[in-house]
Amino acid sequence: MRTVILLILSIVVLSSCDKNESKKSSIVISGSISNPRSGEINFQFEDVLIPDTLNDNGNFSISYESEEPIVIFFYYNGIGNNLYARPGDSIVFNFDASNFPASWMFEGDAADLNNYGVELAQIMDTIDINETILYDEDEFISSLEYIDSLKLAPLAELDDQEFIHLLTMTHKFSNYQLRLSYEQYHEMYKGLNPVDFEVSPGFYDFIHEIDLDDSTLVKIPAFIGYASALTDWLANNRLKTDAVSLLQAKLQVIDSVFNNPVVREKLLVQFFKFNYADADITSSKYMVDLWNEISPNAASDKMVRSLIEKKEKISPGQPAPEVAFENIEGGILTMEDFKGSIVYIDVWATWCGPCIQELPKLKELQDQFKDKKVVFLSVSIDDKKEPWISFVNERQLDGVHVYSPGGWGSEINEYYMINSIPRFILIDQNGNIVNASAARPSVSVAEEIEALLNPV
Repeated sequence: MRTVILLILSIVVLSSCDKNESKKSSIVISGSISNPRSGEINFQFEDVLIPDTLNDNGNFSISYESEEPIVIFFYYNGIGNNLYARPGDSIVFNFDASNFPASWMFEGDAADLNNYGVELAQIMDTIDINETILYDEDEFISSLEYIDSLKLAPLAELDDQEFIHLLTMTHKFSNYQLRLSYEQYHEMYKGLNPVDFEVSPGFYDFIHEIDLDDSTLVKIPAFIGYASALTDWLANNRLKTDAVSLLQAKLQVIDSVFNNPVVREKLLVQFFKFNYADADITSSKYMVDLWNEISPNAASDKMVRSLIEKKEKISPGQPAPEVAFENIEGGILTMEDFKGSIVYIDVWATWCGPCIQELPKLKELQDQFKDKKVVFLSVSIDDKKEPWISFVNERQLDGVHVYSPGGWGSEINEYYMINSIPRFILIDQNGNIVNASAARPSVSVAEEIEALLNPV
């Protein structure tokens, strides 16, 4: 199911026939979930997130004002997919949380269109699209063409030409994204030497089929995903000759390849959302300079300016936010409790593989500074406390272990703009931020800690 989300997730507003004639109208989405595993379902309308709490019968209902057809992404406890709605539509869907997508079904307005999405999800649930990366080039291309035929066949039964065009282009750009990733991941998973493996001439010719300055493409789902993947691919090629960071290379690609201001805006918004918090000073300045060169819409500009302001609050020398944590015994700890000691914070979760991989090196770091005034504060953002408590106790992990409730929406994630974990944060003896995106134990942060203990 995650494959389906990766292939078709791109939340954008679709074009209308005449924007001047459009009027905002409510889209109502309701339904029920049987065998629910948690109480909240979320709906993403472009940049607007609307959560709803299931009632005792597993029912939900939300509404959203829109003047154009829109693709909405819903997610519930690891389950998610896209919905399609037009202004005034009343969308109804139901599913069994223990049997998704087989039990997923729509009623009401746009049911025929959304049931295509159900059929697609059920088809893709039987296919491991990632396995195609292992195939030789000819078989890889043939497999993509076959999968495309499976996706497109059910569209022949529909009449909504806008929807058909939308999905056709979505599949096209998803296909192109996979092709851009093929060479790198084929080498990686097959254990091939990049010097000995290369795709055939013409493999990347599809890149030239797309006019990246065509502003209408911004309204096609998956185009921004494709543009982001193309940015990554071109940036990695630059790294072969240019001595710059990957993020700087990506920004250079945006600056030189994407001339359409609307496309540049969309890409930069994504970069600010997912890269700005971790960007170094040079890259951060580059991002802000690029943003200041365009004339973004008011909503995007407000969001980016808020991120810039937010990052300033966690820049070096700023006081660490007073976040409250719960320890295993149920007591409450705050950063004030650690004043006078250096604090090395590890934001992690028990389900996070890369987080677990850092634990041996973190233990080495703890042993190195065992008798020094250094606190190793591990903050779990697990959805529930029980897996965290069991993991810490079973592994007998050293350090101070606390819990920040709310998962990805936890308080520490909000304050420190955390989009991926593990995230390490270094705080000095005075409770001020040294680095809100510090080096991992495996990269060696020991010298930085030592310098704080023994300032010159």
